Amino acid sequence: MAFCTRCGSQLIMNARFCAGCGAQVPGGPRHPAPVQQQSMNNTSKYELDLVKRAEEGDSDAISALSELNHVEAARLYLNAANVGYAFAQNKLANILIDGEDGVAQDVDQAIHWYTESAKQGRAGAQYNLAMQYYKGRLIDQDYEKAMYWFAKAAEQGDADAFYYLGCGYFFEEGYPLDLNKGLELWEKAVEMGNTDATFMLALTYYKGTGVEENIDRAFSLFQKAADAGDLRAMHYLGDCFKLGHGTSPNVNRSFELYSKSAEEGNSDGQYKLALCYINGLGTNEDAEKAFFWFTRSAENGNLAPHYYLGQMYEMGLGTSENYDAAIAHYKQVPDADRAFACRKIGNLLVAQGRHSESWDWYLEARDLGDEEGKQALAQESFSCIGRNEQNVFAEWADKASENGSENAVFLAAVSLAASGDTLIHFGGDFIRAIKYLNKSKKWYEKLYQNDGESAELQDIYNGINDSLGDAFFGLGHYDDAISYYRLSDKLNATIKMGRLSIEKKLGKWNTDSERTMISNRHINLLSGNDVDQRLEANSPGYSEDAYQSFKAQIYFNLGGMYQWGIGVLQDTQKAYNSFLEARNLGLESAAGMLSKYKKKVFGGYEYVG
Repeated sequence: MAFCTRCGSQLIMNARFCAGCGAQVPGGPRHPAPVQQQSMNNTSKYELDLVKRAEEGDSDAISALSELNHVEAARLYLNAANVGYAFAQNKLANILIDGEDGVAQDVDQAIHWYTESAKQGRAGAQYNLAMQYYKGRLIDQDYEKAMYWFAKAAEQGDADAFYYLGCGYFFEEGYPLDLNKGLELWEKAVEMGNTDATFMLALTYYKGTGVEENIDRAFSLFQKAADAGDLRAMHYLGDCFKLGHGTSPNVNRSFELYSKSAEEGNSDGQYKLALCYINGLGTNEDAEKAFFWFTRSAENGNLAPHYYLGQMYEMGLGTSENYDAAIAHYKQVPDADRAFACRKIGNLLVAQGRHSESWDWYLEARDLGDEEGKQALAQESFSCIGRNEQNVFAEWADKASENGSENAVFLAAVSLAASGDTLIHFGGDFIRAIKYLNKSKKWYEKLYQNDGESAELQDIYNGINDSLGDAFFGLGHYDDAISYYRLSDKLNATIKMGRLSIEKKLGKWNTDSERTMISNRHINLLSGNDVDQRLEANSPGYSEDAYQSFKAQIYFNLGGMYQWGIGVLQDTQKAYNSFLEARNLGLESAAGMLSKYKKKVFGGYEYVG
């Protein structure tokens, strides 16, 4: 810090005069310092007169003040602001709001001086204060206060204030929604030459928002705004010429407008220009130029180009092929193209051998309704078997289900069940299989709560219980095996219960009622004239040979039940007939059982062991 050698006041950096006594100062501090409230005892009369003349609109005075550096201006305006000059208060606030060279930012002081100036009726200060409340960049956003001060500025003929008042009514910002009032205020601002209002009114008529669509009026207003240099209007005017809206189609003129808008930095114009190059509209096709302008548009915050940049990096179009860059762009596409992008990311990850990373993306694509993403995820689930990643996939689906995705829940139910089956039949890891199958059952039950009528879900549930029975059977826990077989409506489960019953491994199930339940299942499957239909209903998708095999096993089990009176009255003749049916259906073991029967003299058969 530095201080005046004459009066001891703190000096403002780079000031040529002391704010305390007016003495000339050769230098100042090296670092920005906040503007302090200073005494006016020795303020230069000439400087105050200059401010007064500027406040009254004297162009020479305004010009002289504009030549001051920011530190000198801050000193002069501070002293004049303390005296009460509204012009100086507004100017000082302009310097303090963001901080200028040599003057530290002081938002609170800036708002204070804007308010003081606005209260005195300074239109510029009223507008500036309103903008601070409207944007909420440096202070809390407050639409009501913003509209209050915009209204004050508009009363003094500020065209920009009329535009923002229109926004207040049209977008319900500080005012109740009133589209007609908003349009009326925009029309007033247009008459006064406000370009923002001209563009917004054009857009409103173009899209028919709150007013009847009027393409001719929209075209005229877009033309007016574009002539005034509005880059947004230029690219919409380009759309009008491309589509023939309000004028004759002219792709060459469209290309010119997009080019001008793009070169001036408008991201939408850059995007539209890139589309011209990629499609050859108004110019020759040029993938490299398309890539350049898509990139510029994306760098300026436009999300739309990411859809194309992802594909261009993926295919090496207009640039070198780069899957990682393609993935990065696909991740940023707008919501409308999100499903497509998720599937594309999954595809690129699979192409790089990063299979497990692809699953979340395919799942999101599936959740968003992308059929190809659904098929890709199903293919990944299947291909995991060949990569020995079936259990990894199942555990991923189990974890993904916790986020509430119904598709993930379904995948978890199916893949965990499949992993459980694999562990039973190929790994002999019954304990781990039971863990997976119980998790599968949990997710099935969640699905069933939402869709209890689904035959597909019921089939999954039956299959899970059947597999749990197999796992407990493998552990030698026959009672538990029977418990799960009983819960399943699968033919396999019925047959396995029958084998356990005739092998007399029923344990606590070895009661008349339970044995009768098992035998009745067999009898019911074979009763009536619709045996094949019953089998098909229980096991859809099986071949005719499989049907015959199932029937043979059911007849074989039933033969054992009749032979030893398990759940039915003992009946040697029915036992023989059942084994005979089984043999005729191709079951070799049934022939061995038939060899143990001897025909009686007076008809019928007896079991001789």
